[in-house]
Amino acid sequence: MLQSVLSSILHSPLRVLALLGLVVGLGVPPAVYGQESEEAKDETLLTGVDSSGGYGAPTVALTSVHGEWAVITGAQGGWIVNRQLVIGGAARGLTTLPSTTVTGRSLDIQMGYGGLLLEYIGAPSELIHYGLSAVVGGGSVQLVQDGYDQREDRAFARSGLFVTEAGARLELNVTSFFRLGIGGGYLLVSGSDVPTVSDSDLRGPYGDLSLRFGSF
Repeated sequence: MLQSVLSSILHSPLRVLALLGLVVGLGVPPAVYGQESEEAKDETLLTGVDSSGGYGAPTVALTSVHGEWAVITGAQGGWIVNRQLVIGGAARGLTTLPSTTVTGRSLDIQMGYGGLLLEYIGAPSELIHYGLSAVVGGGSVQLVQDGYDQREDRAFARSGLFVTEAGARLELNVTSFFRLGIGGGYLLVSGSDVPTVSDSDLRGPYGDLSLRFGSF
């Protein structure tokens, strides 16, 4: 009986094609049937994230502290979501040391701060595009003698700070992994409680340069 069925099938080309199609169809995973079946996707806490990357950048800024020109250097970096939103951190510190006088004693002003970094990158695929950024955090300001060594000496005075930094920049896509940013903004400082150095001596506008390396 089985032999007669097989003989009947094999002697008909249409039946042979139908049999091959059935065998192949049974052995192929559902994913290759075409567009009728969709790929399974993992459930995630955050939705709408199509791409991500990250970057790190040294920064240098020119500003005014206590009536003197001052240079602030630092570093920042973060996670880039959908090529436009950055969530990360930043740290800055005075490189130059403006001076002040307290009861006839000449002292240097030191300041450093860091905090949460948030950025928005507009039109990241364009050769030249813009960006907006904000840093919210804290730091400290202190008055020290010339030649101060933090391992051995005590600061003359020290105070904690609350710092907010808001800025904008123009950014140039130099390569696929390198961005050059030039911009400026305003540094808002509150909480200074050291002699002769008020909040207004530490806050003010700045101009900055950043070299951004990463996966954009």
